[in-house]
Amino acid sequence: MKRYQVSVNGKQFVVEVEELADNQQVSVSVGQPTEQQSAPSAAPAAEQQAPQAAPVDQGVADGAEVKAPLTGKVLRVFVKPGDEVKTGDVLLTIEALKLENEIVSPVAGVVTGVFTQVGETVETGKLLATVKES
Repeated sequence: MKRYQVSVNGKQFVVEVEELADNQQVSVSVGQPTEQQSAPSAAPAAEQQAPQAAPVDQGVADGAEVKAPLTGKVLRVFVKPGDEVKTGDVLLTIEALKLENEIVSPVAGVVTGVFTQVGETVETGKLLATVKES
């Protein structure tokens, strides 16, 4: 398993990438933001292509908007409005560049809206879901 630290909008995230056996699949896990302790150094090209956490907009009262961090096709949607989620729970999966990217909840709470469906191609920044913080 390889660990990368990526910076998104000034926040640091730890990304773990694991290659799974001979079938050429890759498992990606994105942790919660960490405090930035020093200026980030230039990352090698391979690290720059690691998936990033979904951007979060705190525009929803006491909650968060989850937006697409990249352009891709929605493969699976795991939640519906009314579902309770914990921070880091997978909300949906987007395929981009033949990699599956898990989009996770940035907060613990209740899903108040899902604004995409399986098979839809989403652009970077598209609102995917809203989660009301509990």
